[in-house]
Amino acid sequence: MSRKTARPIKMWINGRIFTVPEPPKRLKQAQDCVMNEEQLEHLDITQELNRYSAKIKLPKWYHPRLSKISELSSSLAPDDTIVVENDDKASLAKALGRLHSTVTQLRLKSAPLQFTCIPCTHPTIQKSFLYLRSQLLSMQDEIPGLDASIFMSHLKLHVTIDVYSLFDEVERAEAVKALEEYRPTLEELLQRTGPMSLDIGTLDCMNSNLKNVNVLYANARFRDESQQVTLQAVVDGIAEHFYQRGLARKDPRSIKLHMTVLNSKYRKSCKGKWTRHGVDATKIMERFKDFHFGHCSFDAVHLSHMSLRGSDGFYEPLAVMRLSTD
Repeated sequence: MSRKTARPIKMWINGRIFTVPEPPKRLKQAQDCVMNEEQLEHLDITQELNRYSAKIKLPKWYHPRLSKISELSSSLAPDDTIVVENDDKASLAKALGRLHSTVTQLRLKSAPLQFTCIPCTHPTIQKSFLYLRSQLLSMQDEIPGLDASIFMSHLKLHVTIDVYSLFDEVERAEAVKALEEYRPTLEELLQRTGPMSLDIGTLDCMNSNLKNVNVLYANARFRDESQQVTLQAVVDGIAEHFYQRGLARKDPRSIKLHMTVLNSKYRKSCKGKWTRHGVDATKIMERFKDFHFGHCSFDAVHLSHMSLRGSDGFYEPLAVMRLSTD
């Protein structure tokens, strides 16, 4: 599927999914989202002295950010709910739509906190990764911009599905629920195909200018892939499920399948401070473009924290969906 035609954002708020037009770049230009009668009935709308008001429960992360936007005419109640008021129900519905659009824009601007992925931590793949890392570092004088700090940890190798910004326990629980709800789809696939494994191999770059590469990655596919069963379709299906549930940060169509090898955003200066500049990957691609890492079983999908590490060195999971063909 092409990304050229953007779809509306779907936003999960307090148990309901709201459709929001593609938000503008500036928060104060927020558009109204689609608020139908069913959605309005779900909201806690009250009338007192010819004035309508509604309360919406949002994660506390949003509260100080919304308070800075005077156009919303919202306030924070003692019970930590957002209160929106207006003189008539139609104007209230419009204000609520603008609030939902603004919340969506705030989420888009936030840094991702969680992600879904397929771990690629089989010992064979880890060993191959460490070998490639040592080979590249031995050529450091020939590869401008290369540094040990920009390599992925061999304990964290994975194929990314999509990233999320889940700000409280309620949103995180909804994502865990969404992951588990997708289990029957994947297990039905594995019952038809039998056990499947990922093939990790051949290097590529996220941009076409080899002299200034920020992300070097390995391609991923099913080992016995066919036109009917592809890793791309499986990953897109998971991402689409989270999008339809209002949990994705943006339209997730056509996920770029990759296992990151190095990323310049991890770079640290000699003083330990973060700094980013690319790598000249010309020599890397000349010598190692066809490098093969190995295979790993497709037997689990993780929903994990991006910034926390588990006891095994992999990302700390919110949930792990282990797959079975039994």
